[in-house]
Amino acid sequence: ALYNKIGGYKPLYLMEDLDFIMCLSKEVNLKSLGIPLYSNERRWENISVLRKAWKNAQLRGRWKKGEDSKKLACLYYNERR
Repeated sequence: ALYNKIGGYKPLYLMEDLDFIMCLSKEVNLKSLGIPLYSNERRWENISVLRKAWKNAQLRGRWKKGEDSKKLACLYYNERR
């Protein structure tokens, strides 16, 4: 019911997960699970974690200011290649 109430996942090219969490947080009090989150290390091979985190933060900021998710997705995915 909550998923339907917030409209589910919007058809965004990028930031759909962030948008979903932001919509959820307007309806319910989200809490941390208090457990570690793990990622596959292959994704981060040959990539500076700090540089990638900084660039992702910049993309999030641009998205929150209203920039088109398709344009941001092009920047994000072209950079990964």
